[in-house]
Amino acid sequence: MLRIWAGLLDLPAEEIGVHDNFFELGGDSLLAGRMAHILGERFRVRVPVREVFTEATPARFAALIAEGRQKQLGADEESRRIQSFLDEVDDTQLDRLLHAYASVTRESLDHSQEEEK
Repeated sequence: MLRIWAGLLDLPAEEIGVHDNFFELGGDSLLAGRMAHILGERFRVRVPVREVFTEATPARFAALIAEGRQKQLGADEESRRIQSFLDEVDDTQLDRLLHAYASVTRESLDHSQEEEK
């Protein structure tokens, strides 16, 4: 992570501490966007650019990346459970489930619109 920051900020990695602020080291909004993109690709997690502005230290980014990986693992597990369920359900059952869901969703939307009036 420090090497990524060093490359973007054109500084030696040894001069960057884990609690140093990206912007105090010379970062700007364009570099923040590049950093979010690079970190997202390197660590395979979504890194919103706004996080660069609010969590602008390597230590916080490491924590955000770890959290993002945990969320991704949870999402992957949930996807596997859903896929397993869908593999076991026949088309007729799935059609009934989708119609029931659509009906409940429609009723919920209708109720929300009535409350707004």
